[in-house]
Amino acid sequence: MLTESNIREQALIAQRPLPKPSQPLPLAPLPPEMPPAEKPPAPARALLKQATIRGKEQPVSPLPKIDEGRLAESGEKAQPETVPARPEESSLLVRITPDTPPRQAASIRLAEEGRTLLQAEEFDKGLAKLEKAIALDSRNRYAYYFLAKAHYHLTRHQQSLNFLEIVEPLLSDDPLWLARVYALQGENYRALGFFERADTKYIGALALDPSNRVALDGLSYLPPELVAPAR
Repeated sequence: MLTESNIREQALIAQRPLPKPSQPLPLAPLPPEMPPAEKPPAPARALLKQATIRGKEQPVSPLPKIDEGRLAESGEKAQPETVPARPEESSLLVRITPDTPPRQAASIRLAEEGRTLLQAEEFDKGLAKLEKAIALDSRNRYAYYFLAKAHYHLTRHQQSLNFLEIVEPLLSDDPLWLARVYALQGENYRALGFFERADTKYIGALALDPSNRVALDGLSYLPPELVAPAR
């Protein structure tokens, strides 16, 4: 039931002015125009391809491929590349030909046995074989060289030098072997304390064979203040 007070309140509400319509909200400004997207960088493979094209003027030879399957079928094994043996390391038996006289051939075989014994550090046995080789053929220059080497290892340096003096003219036509003679002379002189003579022999060996390891090592062992002043 409406009371008088309620009627008055409703009348007052009806007399109130209506609110003005709200102003429209301003539109948000548009974002600035985006710059055109940059061109993406070339992928790594494309760059590698470009570098490959640029480098075609100097191509790199690919390593040879080994067909393991084919090798397995044939039963063969891939052999690594080997360095050719130097004259002193190779067998003396290759110097025996069908035309070699029997006595000389026997001397070469004994010299080879002696060389092998020296490699095994059986110097006395090697010495005996080499002396027999020279007894069969007094011109066996390889037997003289290894005989001198045997005496060097047995610390008989003067005897080693004596045999090297004999073999030097016999090997004058072979630069690599003559370089070995000079290098072994240098080793003997260095062991005896004649450093200037050793220096001269080492230099002579390297003049004939720049890769002679004995001479290269020997020079490094010489006292700098005692060798020849000019090299």
